[in-house]
Amino acid sequence: MSSNDSGSDAASPRLLPRFLALGAVAPVTALAVGVDGGAVFQILAIEELALDPRSVGIALGLGTLSIPLQLWAVRIPLEQARRNLRVHVVALGMMAVITAALLWFAAPGSVVAGLALVIAVLAEISVSVLYATSLQPLVSYSLSTAERQTMLGLGRATTGAVLLLSVLVFGQLGTGGRTVFLGVLGLLSFALAWALHVLPHPRTDRDDPSELGGEPKDAGASWAGFGRLFVALTASALAGWPLLLTWVALVLWPTVNLGVLGAALSVGSIVSSALWRDPGDRIFVVLRVAAVGTAVCSIGVAVIPRPIDSFGLLGAFAMALIVIGSASRSIVNIGLMELAHRRVDSRNSVRVMTMFDVIGSTSFQLGFFVAGFLIAASQTTSATMDPYQWWLVVTSAAFAIAVARLRPRPPVA
Repeated sequence: MSSNDSGSDAASPRLLPRFLALGAVAPVTALAVGVDGGAVFQILAIEELALDPRSVGIALGLGTLSIPLQLWAVRIPLEQARRNLRVHVVALGMMAVITAALLWFAAPGSVVAGLALVIAVLAEISVSVLYATSLQPLVSYSLSTAERQTMLGLGRATTGAVLLLSVLVFGQLGTGGRTVFLGVLGLLSFALAWALHVLPHPRTDRDDPSELGGEPKDAGASWAGFGRLFVALTASALAGWPLLLTWVALVLWPTVNLGVLGAALSVGSIVSSALWRDPGDRIFVVLRVAAVGTAVCSIGVAVIPRPIDSFGLLGAFAMALIVIGSASRSIVNIGLMELAHRRVDSRNSVRVMTMFDVIGSTSFQLGFFVAGFLIAASQTTSATMDPYQWWLVVTSAAFAIAVARLRPRPPVA
C-alpha cells in the first residue's frame, strides 16, 4: 500500500482537531520568529529591534545552511516523524519566548537584539529538517481520506486566516503587547506539543518501506520532465517579493501601517487558496494566466512613484496590486505542486518532493539575501527606479517566461 493511500478509515476523532490546531499555531509561530521572512518578523525587525536590512537579508539567506540537512533528512525513518514533529513544536515555543525576551530587554540595534536573527536561522533549519519531513507523512497514515480533504480545505483556510489576523493584531500593538503576543505563541506551542502525544505510530508492517521516508527504489529513474518544473519553482521564489514589506516601509511608503500592509500580502493568497479547484487539462492555461498576472502586478508596484505620502488614490492602487499579485502567485505555487504530484511515482516521489522543498526554500532564502542589500541601496539612491524596483521587474519577467515554458508530459511510467 502506498503511503499516500494509507490513511485509516477508523482514525481517532481526536486527531483531526489537533492537526487543525497545529496548522493554526505552528505556521504563525514560525513566521513570527523569522521563517521565510514573515510579515510579523519584519515588523519586529524594523520597528522594535531596529535591525539593518542587510543583516536581515544575510540571516535569512543563511537558511541555506539547512540544505545538506534536508538532503540527509529524507532518510529519517518514518517511525521518528511523531517525535520529530513534537520536538519541532517545542523548539518553536522556546524560540518565541526567547524572541519575546529580546523584544522587551534588548536595546534596539544592539548586538543582543541581533540574536533574533540567529533564532531565525535555527527556526528555518527546524522547519526544514523536522517539520517538512514529518507533517505530511503523519497526515497520510493518521487521518482517513475524508479527514485529509478537511485538512486541505478547512485547514488551509484556517491557517491563512490566522496568519492574516496575527499580522493585523501585531501591527496595531505596542512593544508590551507584541512581547505578550510572542509569549502567548510560545505557551500555545508548548500546549500543542503535549496535545500531539496522541499521534499514532506508523503501521510499517502494512506499507512498503521504500515509500515511507527511506531511500526509494530506483530513485534515479525518470527525471526527465522535472527540469523545467524546478526552474519555474526557482523563478517563482525569486519573484515572490522577498522583504517587500521592508522595502515598502523604508522606501516606497514610509507612513504605511505595517499591519494593514502585511494583511494585504496575505489576503490574496487566502482567497485564491480557498477558491482553488483542480483545473484538469487546463492547468497550463491557469498557470500561464496567473504568472502573467503576477508579472503585471510586480511591474506595477515597481513603477509607482516614490515615496507615497498618504493613503490616497496611489496608496489604494499599490494595495490593490499587492493583493492581486499575491493571489496570482499563490495560484502558480499551488499549480506547480499539483504538477509535481501528477508526475511522481513510487520510484522517485521521495527524492523529487525533497528536491522540490530544497529548491523552493533555497531560492526564497537567496531572494532574501539579495533583497536585503538591494533595499539598503534603494534607501540612498536618487534614480527614478531604485535597485529593488529593478529586481521586481527582472524576476517577474523571468518568472512568466519560466512558467510559459512548462509543457504537458505523460505521468512517469
